[in-house]
Amino acid sequence: GLGRMVATDAGRLRDAAQVAATADLTGTVVTTLALVHPTASAIGAVAEGFVVGTTRRRRWGRATGRRDTPDRILILAPGAMQADGRAAVRRATVMAAATARARDLVDPPPNMQSPVGLARQLSDLTAGVCGADLHDEIALERARFRGLLAAARGSRRPPCLLELHYEPAAPLGHVVLCGRGTTFASGGLGLRRDDTMTAAKADMAGAAVIAAACAGLAALDVRVRVTA
Repeated sequence: GLGRMVATDAGRLRDAAQVAATADLTGTVVTTLALVHPTASAIGAVAEGFVVGTTRRRRWGRATGRRDTPDRILILAPGAMQADGRAAVRRATVMAAATARARDLVDPPPNMQSPVGLARQLSDLTAGVCGADLHDEIALERARFRGLLAAARGSRRPPCLLELHYEPAAPLGHVVLCGRGTTFASGGLGLRRDDTMTAAKADMAGAAVIAAACAGLAALDVRVRVTA
């Protein structure tokens, strides 16, 4: 349940919608979740939760079987909020797509995800929205990225660094984002338990999340210059 209605916020509505979306719903689904607090934020949260919850994924790993998803989701809201509600749904759809992209990037096992291969995927993901500069091992040595190079000596695969640039017209400010893109961290290998090793493939999730977010900047009409 959502708990006390007065304490329900957008986060709880998003979580509730995502849980509902995993219930093998089919056809047209009508939800009153946004009426708990009828605001644009609530409508967007419900939409985002349903889109994330109905997105099929898990190309890698144990098969989970086919799951039914709705053909259409109707979010009930006051008539006076139609314009704001539609805008919130559009925004939520972009954000949910970014979440799905980031998860898909984290899914592959580390033997299928090299640093250069990941960087190319992130560059392709943000193409048309961000400019991209790929710094190879030689460039990193010239720039004295000694920490990165030292960590990369544990692998036969060469390291790299991807730099993204989002340049809107007449930016209102500048934000710098940094996400870790280590495809597999073997540090402390002799001290780790076997059941903790599989999660190490997610050490590149920071880079995946930032690139997925950057891919949606133009669709969200972000007016801030971003370097990532």
